Amino acid sequence: MRFDIKAVDDAPDEETWDEVWAPYLTEREVLVYRALRRENREVDASVFAREVGLSANAVRKALEHLKALELLEYEDET
Repeated sequence: MRFDIKAVDDAPDEETWDEVWAPYLTEREVLVYRALRRENREVDASVFAREVGLSANAVRKALEHLKALELLEYEDET
C-alpha cells in the first residue's frame, strides 16, 4: 500500500505540541508523525513501518488518526 503524505501544519513548538496535540496522540502516532515531518514524501506503508520499527497495520492506523486530526493529508495510491 503506497501513500502520498503531506504534513499539514507548520512544526509546532514544544508548548503548543504539549498543550494541543500530545493529549490526543499515542506514542506510536507521535513516532509516525515525527518521522513523516522530516519531509513530505511518498511512502510504502510496509517499508516505512520497518524504518520506524512498527507493523504496517500500526502505521496505517496511526495515519488514519493523524488524518482525522488534520495533522496529515494523504492519498492511498494502491
